[in-house]
Amino acid sequence: MVLYTVFSIPKVEFQNLVGSPEFTFNDGNTTLGVHLVANLTVNNPNPIGVYFELLNITAYYPTYAPPIGGGNITNTDFPSKYVQTIQFPVWARYDKSQDPGFGLLKDLFSKCGKLGTVVGFKDSEFTMNFDLNIRMRILSFNLSPDIKRFPVDIDCPLNLIDLAKGLVPGGGGDGSWWNKIPGGVVDWIGLIPGFP
Repeated sequence: MVLYTVFSIPKVEFQNLVGSPEFTFNDGNTTLGVHLVANLTVNNPNPIGVYFELLNITAYYPTYAPPIGGGNITNTDFPSKYVQTIQFPVWARYDKSQDPGFGLLKDLFSKCGKLGTVVGFKDSEFTMNFDLNIRMRILSFNLSPDIKRFPVDIDCPLNLIDLAKGLVPGGGGDGSWWNKIPGGVVDWIGLIPGFP
């Protein structure tokens, strides 16, 4: 196609996260949410502008099969021979009712600390994977390049114990929540290094 010999596909690259992630817990004590803002760089080397109909991110947790969130930006123009960094909001939601084996929680707690502590381990991280789908138009040509599975490291929540209280049945501040964790999860927690 002549388009590919004359024009280059603009590059969209992840740079970093802006600030700290925001962790929330809601929806009747069933859903853990994470709100992120990502810096993406768009490099359009072409002599004409490019119109992005859609920049869409789909978020995945490595040990959990279904997508858990994402974000999108629509209807954006990028001028010719221009490099621009855009802030891209991304969200993720984990519903424990859809994960009977608590697989995601087990992996998250193994990376971010141990149950029974007041805070998680400082300077610890977990990883999420993102797929980026793009719909763009150059002149009258429509293009849809995909960028698959780029990993992003995210700082762990320091209020790990508060999240644990909410995510287990009967969570409360008097310590009784610990005795109400399903037995399989308790057995697994005993394998965490340093757990008393």
